Amino acid sequence: TPRLPRPVFAVYLGQHIEDAAEITFGDYHDARMASELTWVNVSQEGYWQFQFADFLIDGRPTGLCKKYGKRKCQAVLDTGSSLMMGPQPDLDPLIRMLGFGNDTQMNCTDANKFPKLSFLIGGKMMDMEPEDYMDRSHGPEQPKGVDNCWAHMMPIGDTGRGPIFVLGMPFLRAFYTVYDVHAKRIGIARANHGTAVSENADEPTVSSPAEVPLVAVRPGGDDLGGDSKRLSNEKTLSKPGVAVAKKTTPSAKHA
Repeated sequence: TPRLPRPVFAVYLGQHIEDAAEITFGDYHDARMASELTWVNVSQEGYWQFQFADFLIDGRPTGLCKKYGKRKCQAVLDTGSSLMMGPQPDLDPLIRMLGFGNDTQMNCTDANKFPKLSFLIGGKMMDMEPEDYMDRSHGPEQPKGVDNCWAHMMPIGDTGRGPIFVLGMPFLRAFYTVYDVHAKRIGIARANHGTAVSENADEPTVSSPAEVPLVAVRPGGDDLGGDSKRLSNEKTLSKPGVAVAKKTTPSAKHA
């Protein structure tokens, strides 16, 4: 069995269900990133857990992590979670600051403007636009001009690891994440969802042994916007010659 170039794997999720997604073993792709990687150490082994210093709303610090002292806020990256979850004493004020009042769901109109949500990770602001952390849809029973707005957040109780935030699909769609198994650290960069597919013959395809395409499926049925059709990225992944971003070679800049 050939050795991997690096003891890392990386996760890229498309912005929408129909978009391509992949997990890369042994390397990561610069073209999947819209910013430089910010590396943070794993703060507690057992999960891909790291420390962050604060939440920011439109660039303004919230101070929600101060009460945790040197431990600060703790987060776990979880590809198995469809939401972003956290302790209710932290999530309740955060939801209010985002303009949702006392619930994650509300009726909204074009007059409702939602702020940018940021995480202060490794000294860098990691920004999520409103469309990254919420959905807006129009139900058949709603009057014209009124939509249903839903924040992708949910409170959780004690996980046995102290107060912790579980950052699932909304965060992982917004950011490209790299997991360094040897150095026990995590790299986070803004995901580049506008990457053009290159036709260079020396680029790996999704059938490359180091690339595993991720299939996304949303079954049809009732949802917040009424009856919906089945959505999937299966057609995207089945296109012949679909290529991922150009694979980088090991170099000092990735250390």
